[in-house]
Amino acid sequence: MSATSPKRVRLKDRDHDVLRLLDRTPATAPLILKASACFAEPFEDLRRVRERMQSLAAGGWVRSTPLAATSRQAANWYRLTPEGYRLLYGADSMLPHKTFFMPMPPSRQEHALWLAEVIVHTMVSAVQSFVTIADYRRENSVVLSLGAETVKPDGSMQLRTCDGREFNFFIELDNGTEPIRSPQQRETIERKLRFYERLQDGVLATWQRGDRKRPPPRYRVLFFMRSVERKKHLLRAARQFAANPDRRVCLGVLIPEYLSDTNPLRSPLAADHHGRWLGIVSEAYESQFHREPLRLEPLTSSLTPA
Repeated sequence: MSATSPKRVRLKDRDHDVLRLLDRTPATAPLILKASACFAEPFEDLRRVRERMQSLAAGGWVRSTPLAATSRQAANWYRLTPEGYRLLYGADSMLPHKTFFMPMPPSRQEHALWLAEVIVHTMVSAVQSFVTIADYRRENSVVLSLGAETVKPDGSMQLRTCDGREFNFFIELDNGTEPIRSPQQRETIERKLRFYERLQDGVLATWQRGDRKRPPPRYRVLFFMRSVERKKHLLRAARQFAANPDRRVCLGVLIPEYLSDTNPLRSPLAADHHGRWLGIVSEAYESQFHREPLRLEPLTSSLTPA
């Protein structure tokens, strides 16, 4: 065996769980430890996580790269290699775009880390809440089109509750750098809000022209935000652009609140464009949860605060 050849590593069931996690999102050792609560065999501590990731990297299935220094933590990213992807999906499987396997530029890492934390917390919470993540699509794997206009959400998922209800979501994580409205910039939150409203109109119109024996297809967009004021600004804009005032397409979720809640899929953490609270997998409003609605002042023409 040459010095650069991958080492022979005996894989365990838990290793496949790790690879499936990294197919959804790159992750750090603390996030892998947290996600392992969903694995066939959870890790006992960070030392064992790091040791096993070193073995998977030696086998050629995982690549480790330094995480750009942030105020929150300094660690390594772990992500799949093409060999790790083919191990999951077969030797003849079509690989994602090459950027999926490339090191992440520092400018993208803070966004990716927040997104990874939301994904892992959702995975763990789903197991604890008896909710199944029936379908998850990673960042940049979904392209939504309306004519010449496209949007790439940060992910999508279908959640199924134990009583058979299904909830379909697109995920948008706002890092505070994208303006909600700006006449100079094309990529704004406002454009996404308008797009998702029009997309839901198109989905319902297609259903009305076709087989109406099934319930009308619906989805919601979870906008994960880092500040209360920014979330309020989002919801004021969503209220302005809502095609149907009673239809809840875009919901605002505060990231710190979501990550600190032990049951975030059922707790009243998502606010609609009227400021009313509901659970992500619940149709109940704040009256059940005894949480006062958000006070949303009229939207002004000023740009969004960071």
